[in-house]
Parts: sequence; C-alpha cells; structure tokens
Amino acid sequence: DHRSATRYTRVGLLVGGACVALVLALAAFFTVRLRRAVLRPLNELVRAASRFGSGDFASRVGEVGEGEFRDVAQAFDAMADELEARESQVIRSERMAAIGQLAAGVAHEINNPIAVIRGYLKTMGPETSDETLIEELAILDEEAAACQRIAEDLVAYARSPDLVRQPTDIAELLRETAKRFGETPEGREHEIDLDLSDATIDVDGPRMRQVILNLLINAAQVAEPESPLEVRSSKTDADYRIQVLDLGPGVPDGDHERIFEPFYSKRPGGSGLGLAVCSGIVRAHGGTITASDRPDGGTEMSIALPLAGAGQ
Repeated sequence: DHRSATRYTRVGLLVGGACVALVLALAAFFTVRLRRAVLRPLNELVRAASRFGSGDFASRVGEVGEGEFRDVAQAFDAMADELEARESQVIRSERMAAIGQLAAGVAHEINNPIAVIRGYLKTMGPETSDETLIEELAILDEEAAACQRIAEDLVAYARSPDLVRQPTDIAELLRETAKRFGETPEGREHEIDLDLSDATIDVDGPRMRQVILNLLINAAQVAEPESPLEVRSSKTDADYRIQVLDLGPGVPDGDHERIFEPFYSKRPGGSGLGLAVCSGIVRAHGGTITASDRPDGGTEMSIALPLAGAGQ
C-alpha cells in the first residue's frame, strides 16, 4: 500500500545516502593516503632533484615514503654523494691545472738564469786560492742548486705524467731504489729494512722509482738520526701495496691529505712539490697514496697499485 511504499522509499534514500557518504569518506581516505604515499614523496624527490641540480649537496632526501619510493630516495642520496665527490674532484683538477700552468711558466723563467749562475760559480772556484771565498762560493752554489731543484719540481709537477708501462718485477725495483737511496747523503745516515713480496705488474719503472726515492728521502729528512727506515710490500687479490715507514714526528693532525697538495710544506727548505708529484704519478697508474700515523710513532706512507693487467 501507500504507507509501505513510502517507508521503503525512505529506507532506500537513507541507504543510498549512507552509501554516498561512505563513498565520499573512502575517497577522502584514499586521497589522503595517496597524498602521503605518493604525492609527498614525489614532491620531496622533485625538491631534492632541484637542490642537487643547483649544486646544493648540504642535505639529503633521507627515508621518504615506503617500498619503491624509499629505494628511489636512497638512490637519490647515493647519486648526491657521487655528484658531490665528482664536483670536488673537478674543482681540484681545475685548480691543479691552473697551478700547473703557472708552475711551468715560473720554472722556465728561473731555470735558465740559475744554470748560468751555477756555471759561473763553478768557473770562479778553481781561479781563487782564498779559502773563505771558496767556502762562500760553495754556499752560493748549494743555494742555487736548491733553487734549481725547486724549478725541476715545478717542471715535474706541471708535466703531464704520460706513462710508458711495461711488465716490471716490482720487488726488484724496490731493492734497486733502496740501494740507490743508500748512496745519497740522506741514505748514508739510515739503514733500510726490506720486507718485500714478489710480483710482476705493468708500471712505468723510472716514474715509480722516482716516487719511492722521494718518499725515502722525505722519511730520512724527518726521521730520528740513524734510525732505520722500512720498506714493505704485499700483494692482495686486487692490488700491490707498498709502505715506506719512518720513526719521525709523524704528520700533524689535519695534514694527512694536505701534504699532497702543491706548495704545502711545513718542512724548512721544502718546496711542497715532492709529494704532489708523487701523488700525480701514482694516480696516473690508477693507484692511491695515503699518509697515516704509526702506532709506535712515525709515519707510514702507503701506495696501492692495481694488479689489473699484470703479468703474474
């Protein structure tokens, strides 16, 4: 009848209204959930991409969202770390290139006059019998020679370390270098303890000899008088490692990386170029060179050369 129809209509309207309200509530719920799960992480990633693109690496994305979004955020942070490291390397390379150009110009300008000065000093010595004058001329020649060494270091630093690689018995190269060092004024004051592992790797022998000899001379100049120096080497699955150790005062805190920068030296009379040249040669071989403190005092200079392509 009419009353039943009216009642059913009202019930239907109420049920329909409840369903609409439920649909609206579910839509709002899923909208909020979608915003939290998708839109917010996307906005964070967009902002992070904008920061990284402008060179701002001060902050990272962190843990944003869940599942795949969290994986993407971690990938963004890893990318930012890599970009920051590469940017620092590019800046350093550009700075080193500028310094290298300046160094080459300075070395060219001062090397020739110094050679002329030393030539005149050598001819003046035999012509005089005055002992005082002879000593003074010798001092002048030593100082000129020091300037010439600085000029040679400048040239070595500015020169591109083009390598002539060939299979080399690296342990034998280290023995020969230690023997040559023993013939220098610094080497006569120190014994060298050798503990070497045999290996044949592709290196530029003269360049690597230059590196090791430079490290030994540096070690002798800072080591305690008549204290022994050590040269050790070992082979791993990935690289060949060389350590030059001394019993000197060690490297001051904060200087373990700076000592490889050009013109940075706290040693009286040092040009600050020797370790920079060594670092360039080692890096040209695809290796690394680091400085660390020994537990019992002194410094350990460590070189790691890759074994890839080595003839074992």
